[in-house]
Amino acid sequence: MDFKQKKSVQAINYFARKEQDLSINRLKLMKILWLSDRLHLARYGRIILEDTYVAMKHGPVPSATKNISHNHHDPYISKFITPNGYEIDSKENVEEFYFSESEIEAMDAVWETFGNMGNFELRDLSHHYPEWKRYETEIEMTNSSFAMQLVDFFEVPSNTTDSKFDFFSNEDLEHSREIFNETSLK
Repeated sequence: MDFKQKKSVQAINYFARKEQDLSINRLKLMKILWLSDRLHLARYGRIILEDTYVAMKHGPVPSATKNISHNHHDPYISKFITPNGYEIDSKENVEEFYFSESEIEAMDAVWETFGNMGNFELRDLSHHYPEWKRYETEIEMTNSSFAMQLVDFFEVPSNTTDSKFDFFSNEDLEHSREIFNETSLK
């Protein structure tokens, strides 16, 4: 298991340990991970998880991380997390050295803002974002998944009055987009 995969395991574990019973619903987790990557991208020009995002019926999903959340055979994964139906249980403390200070900051900010929301509430929220909206019609017609473009994560939802949508606005958004564009060309 490589660093990237171990980091995904630790991100899953990080949020499972935020829940009172050390267990998090998979749908909620996928939305919290997406929001964390979205926020870190908006602030620093890069995502936390080195993962490919797909638009699915229930919103954005980090594809490889979702697969990891179902795996109970790998010794590294099973040391830290266990799938339990729609829940993922934490079994061990998080190895935080996988994350930078800015990544922890972004994950904590997302949890503080969105952690009290339910899984379907988060799903519904995700359906307002441009990176998912782009594929809405195709998803409804085919129930397939579609590879998302990270550049769409910089766009803000339109026609919304909920203050949670302002969460990603910041004065450095254009600078973060420039960093992203420079690094994605390499």
